[in-house]
Amino acid sequence: MTAIVLPQVITHDNAASVLSLLSLKLPVAGDVEVDAGALLTFDSSAISVLLGLARLAHGTNQRFNVINWPALLWSLVQAYDVAQVLSNNTETA
Repeated sequence: MTAIVLPQVITHDNAASVLSLLSLKLPVAGDVEVDAGALLTFDSSAISVLLGLARLAHGTNQRFNVINWPALLWSLVQAYDVAQVLSNNTETA
């Protein structure tokens, strides 16, 4: 499985275009894995992008998982209580 790699920046200014671009990279079949390791600058819009990708994946009965969480983003995900939607492994990030 090849992971979809998030860009270095996801903010309110580019979230819609990032979601559009990354949605084109979703596999037709199989699990969806997103690598957040390159993400350096972000706001809560990054969570919106991830939720959008998860919604698209789940809509086609694909499992969705994010790997290599930046610590601050993982904290936001937990604060918004969406960890179960975005990660198969909610114990660690």
